Amino acid sequence: MRIAIGFKLTALVLLIMLTLTSIGAYGSSAASTLNYSNPINTAGADPYIMLHSDGYYYFTRTLGNRLDIWKSRSLIAIDLGERKTIWTPPSGLKDIWAPEIHNIGGKWYIYYTANTGCGDDCRGIYVLENDSADPLQGDWTDKGKMNLPYSGLDGTVFDHNGQLYFLYAAYGDWSGSHGSAIAIAMMSNPWTLDGDNVILTKPEYSWEKKGMPVNEGAVILKRNGKIFLVYSASACWEDDYSLGILTADDTSDLLNPASWTKSEQPVFAKSPENGVYGPGHNSFVQSKDGTQDLIVYHGNSGPGQGCGPRPTRVQPFTWMNDGSPNFGIPTNGPLAVPSGDYRIEAEHGVPVKAQIKEKKGASGGKIVRLNNSNSSLTIKDVIVPEEGSYTLNVRYSGAAGPKASVNVSVNGKPALLMALPRIGSNQYATAAIQVELKKGYNNLIEFTKGKHAVEIDSIELAGSHTFSVKPGAEYKLINPYGGKALDVADAGMADGTWTQMSDDSNGTAAQRWKIALNEDGTYTIINPNSGKALTVLDPAEAWGRVGITENQGLDTQKWKLIDTGNGYCKLINVQTGKALDVSGASINSGAGVGTWKDLPGGVAQLWLFYRLD
Repeated sequence: MRIAIGFKLTALVLLIMLTLTSIGAYGSSAASTLNYSNPINTAGADPYIMLHSDGYYYFTRTLGNRLDIWKSRSLIAIDLGERKTIWTPPSGLKDIWAPEIHNIGGKWYIYYTANTGCGDDCRGIYVLENDSADPLQGDWTDKGKMNLPYSGLDGTVFDHNGQLYFLYAAYGDWSGSHGSAIAIAMMSNPWTLDGDNVILTKPEYSWEKKGMPVNEGAVILKRNGKIFLVYSASACWEDDYSLGILTADDTSDLLNPASWTKSEQPVFAKSPENGVYGPGHNSFVQSKDGTQDLIVYHGNSGPGQGCGPRPTRVQPFTWMNDGSPNFGIPTNGPLAVPSGDYRIEAEHGVPVKAQIKEKKGASGGKIVRLNNSNSSLTIKDVIVPEEGSYTLNVRYSGAAGPKASVNVSVNGKPALLMALPRIGSNQYATAAIQVELKKGYNNLIEFTKGKHAVEIDSIELAGSHTFSVKPGAEYKLINPYGGKALDVADAGMADGTWTQMSDDSNGTAAQRWKIALNEDGTYTIINPNSGKALTVLDPAEAWGRVGITENQGLDTQKWKLIDTGNGYCKLINVQTGKALDVSGASINSGAGVGTWKDLPGGVAQLWLFYRLD
């Protein structure tokens, strides 16, 4: 992760992280299941993502003082997925960086970096374990600090021919001054190293020494009989932070440095023409249908932004004739959404009195057969990037009768009848209906048997919507940087009660906000519990505290809603011209809310509106 190397630099950069609220401007655009623009979140340093066998993507990133997991059926919409804080550090552990989530032997493991207060010298890698099927459930057990011979950071694990290996960035004077190099060791279990730690690469070239000699953030990619070790080079505060690569035959001794060949030039670097700086600390994942390889990395949206929020970016990559990866050039897009990203396999739903069967030609290799009067299939966590009407495409097979059908209910509403025209038992067809879905992952689609037995292979959603709000509707407002909700302190009713950020309670009284449209096109935002309006309490101040007061139609109570693209918006107060802002860009509950000068793309000033009614 390397927010800094060295105690004094760490303190400095953490201060920058607490005060920095700008990551670069977003352009207004429709949120679509067909295409997207980078970045895919407002902040996402050191992103790690994996696609599990349950059909969900699981995502982690550096937050600094805790560990959160995101869970989503879509990679591109990961920031709108379910998010849960699964661990907070005990007293004495700080600088919680670069978490990675892995599933090994049916158990979940998170590897994270932390130190005990003396900077790099006591920085190490720690492990958590969870044996639940869902890593957002169950208990995380502390397996302690790993037995590294060097202080270090950025741990990752991989399996090769049944043997676990561990990679990390080891601190030392490898290149004549303090920096880091990539070390490898075998493991006897997922939290214990066994045998020698071997340095595979240290900073040698000028592009690896910008700001400080650094090799870090290693990750493994396998293909074409080769193993590729991709790592990040130079200091994270440099615009020239970039990726290098080592290559070895998959039959070679991975602990022998001579088995690896190192690139002399970076294989992925900044693109000023595309507005991407300091790209690095990546992970790799495939599209849900397995047809595309994707690189997931962080990168700034402008020069000189250093080790701040560093939002996450995703783009496909290809393979060259010699079998090595071609990562291309960092881009903001627009890009086509990865293949199958809004597709959900039927077997990843919950069947009741229905059969899951393997079947040739099925997109995931299996179908769900609804074959009796009480058969049903429920698919939860259906995610879309914006509220609105979507085409629900249902791929099916083997409709037994000429008028076969299923009943489709969305979010508990009355069911719609979907006809499934008859086809052969080993053939597939697609039927479609329009459905209304809520923004985010909190959608549920249920299929019940209509006429005749049917076999559902998968569902896929298609649609595109520009951000809008419905006057008179109620919403919760989430700042995605910290994942907290706009909240009336103590659910207060009195004039002047402050607002704050609190854990998302999914629309309890203190977190419900009714949107009222004014004649001049602005909005008044009212807390229905108190009947009072969101108001700038001290508009003359540089950072004006926001609370609730009796609605009098004042300009301090009127807000402009600005679509900033990718489903995010900003609220600009009419009187002050300033943006609704989380104090200090805090990610913690209890943080104050006020107004501050409008910063394009400021992470403390971006909001997600989720409709509650």
